[in-house]
Amino acid sequence: MKCTLLFSVLLIVGYTSLHAQDLENCKNPCKKTRIVKSGPYMGLRTLTLPDSQSVRVVEVVKNGPSVKNGILLYDTLTHFNGKVIQCMDYFIAEVAKLKPDDTITVRVVRSGVATVYTYPLGALRTEKITEFECCDEPEPLPDLNSIAFVLSPAPAKDYLRVSTYEVLKMEVNFDIQDPNGKVVKSERAKKTKGNFDVELDISDLPNGIYFLKIYVENTEYVQRFVKEN
Repeated sequence: MKCTLLFSVLLIVGYTSLHAQDLENCKNPCKKTRIVKSGPYMGLRTLTLPDSQSVRVVEVVKNGPSVKNGILLYDTLTHFNGKVIQCMDYFIAEVAKLKPDDTITVRVVRSGVATVYTYPLGALRTEKITEFECCDEPEPLPDLNSIAFVLSPAPAKDYLRVSTYEVLKMEVNFDIQDPNGKVVKSERAKKTKGNFDVELDISDLPNGIYFLKIYVENTEYVQRFVKEN
């Protein structure tokens, strides 16, 4: 990277892209305002020194982040975030990689004494952005301790229907056990949009008494049913 003798103001402009939220299925759109910061900003004007290993502060912006945190006019900056400032171009490129409010460390030599300053970058621009967002209340999750599953028909023949008035937006697993506790069949039901209602194929099971174990997340339900042709 070629280093040149130049003046530069460290007012690096960032870019922020805003995407409108998809409101197609929203029942209650509303306006919300947020603060958007762009452009990492130190508030310094500096001169590259002939040794190309440091820069000299030749101007500080009043109330800028650097002067507010102790950087003074004519300070020499030798390191930025732990790396030697090779030249002005390098310094600008390193600042440009960051975002407003990122914390930086700067090694400063003043009257032969080196000091490290740590402080957050400012923002070149601060804007209020007002957008429409979806303010629908999230659907309440079912109380997994109070779900009432209904098994039908009774007795069951070729299939066993498992239903509830709850909307279960998670996978539900089933184990069918014989009276000795042996699992003779396992099934899995995917998420459903409406009330939970699935049919389990039990046509290959012998006649008899069985227990259906229903697993919903960390909760287990057990119900008895009879298979009879």
